[in-house]
Amino acid sequence: MASAPGYGMVAKILHWLIFVLLAAQYTIGSIMPHIGRKTVNEGWVSWHFSVGAAVLFFIVLRLVWRLLHPVPQLPTLAPWERALTGFTHWAPASMFDPPSDVAAPGGQRAPLSPPPPRPRR
Repeated sequence: MASAPGYGMVAKILHWLIFVLLAAQYTIGSIMPHIGRKTVNEGWVSWHFSVGAAVLFFIVLRLVWRLLHPVPQLPTLAPWERALTGFTHWAPASMFDPPSDVAAPGGQRAPLSPPPPRPRR
């Protein structure tokens, strides 16, 4: 018997596990004290780091699972619907383009490469 097209049970479990962990991470981050140079890694801060590591682990696991188990397209989609699903899938990923500069200490912006030399006069 062929299974219905769509996400499998493992993908669904990983999806909702990541959601729950992110909700917990947000809650813990709201409760814990401000993190500074001398903050001790205990209590809520320790939980925040641990849940963050778990989130990273399960996101990587979910991405690997998705690469190994792709979801088939529905055969009933019109060509324009198929194109729209591709666009809505990849458009959010385009927001994560590598930045042309990075934040520097003090909140200033520092270019990744030195500026071009000035022309001689």
